[in-house]
Amino acid sequence: MNVKILFLLTLFSILNPLSYASFPLQEQFLEKNNLLITNSEKEKKTEKIKEFVEFKDLKQLLISNNKDLKIYRDQISQAEAILKSKYSLWYPKVNINSNQLPEYSTGRSLNRLSTDTSTNQTTLGIDNTIEWDIINPSRKLDIKIAKSKLENAQFFYQENLERILFESTKRFFSIVALEQEIVVAQEAIKVAEFYLDEAKNRFESGLANKIDVLEANIQLKRNKVNLLKKLGDLKTQKNSLAQLLDLSNEFSISYDKKNLITGIWIKDYEESLSKALKNRQDLKILENNISITSKEALSTLSQKKPNFTLYNTYSYSKSFGESGVASPNKENDIENTSNNVGIKFSLNLFDGGLIKENYNSIIFKEEEQKKILQKKRIEIENSIEEALLKLNISIDQIIYNYSQLISAKESFDISLKRLDAGITTQREIINSQRDLIETESNFINSFSEYNVNLANLKKITGEDFIDLCVYKQSPKGIKNEVFVDFLAENTKINCKKK
Repeated sequence: MNVKILFLLTLFSILNPLSYASFPLQEQFLEKNNLLITNSEKEKKTEKIKEFVEFKDLKQLLISNNKDLKIYRDQISQAEAILKSKYSLWYPKVNINSNQLPEYSTGRSLNRLSTDTSTNQTTLGIDNTIEWDIINPSRKLDIKIAKSKLENAQFFYQENLERILFESTKRFFSIVALEQEIVVAQEAIKVAEFYLDEAKNRFESGLANKIDVLEANIQLKRNKVNLLKKLGDLKTQKNSLAQLLDLSNEFSISYDKKNLITGIWIKDYEESLSKALKNRQDLKILENNISITSKEALSTLSQKKPNFTLYNTYSYSKSFGESGVASPNKENDIENTSNNVGIKFSLNLFDGGLIKENYNSIIFKEEEQKKILQKKRIEIENSIEEALLKLNISIDQIIYNYSQLISAKESFDISLKRLDAGITTQREIINSQRDLIETESNFINSFSEYNVNLANLKKITGEDFIDLCVYKQSPKGIKNEVFVDFLAENTKINCKKK
């Protein structure tokens, strides 16, 4: 029996929390100047991720492959084209038109008191008109509006990149946690199988009853169901991540097994809020919308101002034959040229109040947008407060779950010794194993939750966290000392250069 207990202790040592690892979070989560990639870079990345996906590659993979981001980049291109079209307002317009390519005229005029006349003439003619708006009150405003809309398209792209990257982050961490839980579930099945055989042997020897065998069998089936559930959850998360990254479902993730956590948040609420109000893309879009609406209001008022246009019209025509003569000569050639240069203007004197009411409508819209912006800022304040609370809770959970796991392991070891001594029952062993599996799962998921909460703070504020090893070596280590000390002592932080 001692040999069997030694085997069990060795088997469950595999479940030691010190052996579980996490993964380094990416530094510079949202590079502002690296949103697009060349085709060669895309091919290189696609080739690299056929088998393994690392967390640090998620952003680049999204930029390369995500279909939604491709749509948002097309919207940026559309906004750029519209802006270029508005710049054309500064340039003159040149038009060529003609209704004489050619024009053939015939006719006869009968006059009672004078000579009758006839027309028999073929005419070729063309008009060339150049117009240049020298004063156009709405031109600059239209260009500024188009610029702001282009900025909005870029902000919108960046905002969605952050959102999709966070969704990918959650799925990546879920996959890592599930893979670790699957290892636990597989080892739990081995232990349950061993105990089932042991219960059967004890029953055959008269040292146990049928209930012990049934309970051991139930626990084995329960462990198998748990494994199937974890495998199903893993497939679901991998499918979701593959859809976001536009990858084949047959991929594996790769992460550093020597580090549980490599990032830490040191900003307090006030500093986090300040960074969020400065960096948030949705706030920039709302602020831009207010600016756009204000310019649209001024552009509407500009319709009451005069437009001055410089123009030059040149006309040329050549006719074969004559018109309005007694006897047209078809051999006669006639050339006509004219050139007119001038300035014309237009002014809206009365429109029944159309411009005024359009202006009022835009002003009301601007007031609405200001209220939306104010509401969004309040939402951000609440979200930062909630995110910081969740991060602190996840830190406490890591420390608490670790101590609970150590206690569960000790309890299980004691139960094994009690069983060996014959002073306990099979049910106590099963209950101890169940508690150990549960606490192990909680410990694994607490690290996943911490990393997701850390990534969420980064998304909310637009600011990066500090690398754990950098923070540990920094003389400014004022916050989170307990947590960092715990990680250094119990999870073997590896800060060596790779």
